[in-house]
Amino acid sequence: MVGNQYDENQSLGPVRKVFEMIRLALTMTICLTAQLPLANRHLSAQTLSAETVAAAAAPLIENKIVDEISIGFIQNEKRGTVHLGHTANGRSKADDNTLYEIASISKVFTSLLLADAVVRGEIRLEDAATLDNNADIEFPAYQGRSISWLDLSTHRSGLPRLPGNMKVTSIKNPYRRYDSKKAAAALAELKLTRPPGESQEYSNFAVSVLGYMVGQSAGKSYQELLRQRIAKPLGMMDCTVAMSEAQKKRLATPHVSVGSPTPDWTWADLPGAGGVRASMADMMRFAEAQLNPPKSKLGEAIELAWQQHTAADDSGPAMGLGWLIIDDETRWHNGQTGGSHSMLMVNREKQTAIVLLSNTAADIDQLAFELMSPNEKSIGKPPATRP
Repeated sequence: MVGNQYDENQSLGPVRKVFEMIRLALTMTICLTAQLPLANRHLSAQTLSAETVAAAAAPLIENKIVDEISIGFIQNEKRGTVHLGHTANGRSKADDNTLYEIASISKVFTSLLLADAVVRGEIRLEDAATLDNNADIEFPAYQGRSISWLDLSTHRSGLPRLPGNMKVTSIKNPYRRYDSKKAAAALAELKLTRPPGESQEYSNFAVSVLGYMVGQSAGKSYQELLRQRIAKPLGMMDCTVAMSEAQKKRLATPHVSVGSPTPDWTWADLPGAGGVRASMADMMRFAEAQLNPPKSKLGEAIELAWQQHTAADDSGPAMGLGWLIIDDETRWHNGQTGGSHSMLMVNREKQTAIVLLSNTAADIDQLAFELMSPNEKSIGKPPATRP
């Protein structure tokens, strides 16, 4: 696989080329996933259980799509988790306290931190995303139209998917040296080609800087703000960017493909687009809070993020703050790093949530759609999102 073809010191040029190489390297795995006939295709939405979920997920292990997968489900009063496969070299099995890279699901957390800042009166969604910050970040404008906080959260800022000055020395860990100062330099050189808000373009760059700026507004790092305003109130004990030594021992070893381990990704001070790690226990608590928000400021922020803020158009789906919206009730986000894949889907009308966490960079999203809406052949799922 590509991750084994380049050493740490070899220059690979612009990061877009790097990610194209990753995409090509993963094409066969992703295609196999898309074609894989999951078990229990006619699974009733009223009969989720550990047994039926395990049966539905088993082909992903049997057909060597993933090394290991953890599935969590909430359905009305029912709660359950299932762990299949192995986390590292076939020797250990995951449990509810195994940590995973949740990749671009981090964007949902970042936008929830934005919503929390709005509820606290620190930020107004419609205002220009400008404030004093340690990196001297300033967003470009287009003919007098500034980028708003809402634009950053809904991928309508006009910023590209990745910054133009992002160079990497290893595709195994591409974000580790890209920091806020480099982002400020990229933004200073960037010329927008259309007005912010006009159309959607998925941007890891935008949400990375959004996370940094929301932290700056509160005088805290992203890690501190995540812990204080989301993880601790919801009892998400392992939700973090930087891991302790004890947590590192519980991390599911990432895999480029089955049997091919790869290092986990690390981040400088811009982890908001994909740097969060969490356990299944954490993600179940987070999913529960989306279904039934607590009566608190955080609960108000969850409700604000849940609302539809932009409509679907030719450029992309409807969005809440960070959430992709399929219909009036279903919010979801997926994510993928060089060695992990994740998916979170929540439907309040059905009072159902599905969490998928895998230690392999393969598209497993079909399983979530099957479990959430088993009798629907397709509900318009866009491609996997990656930081």
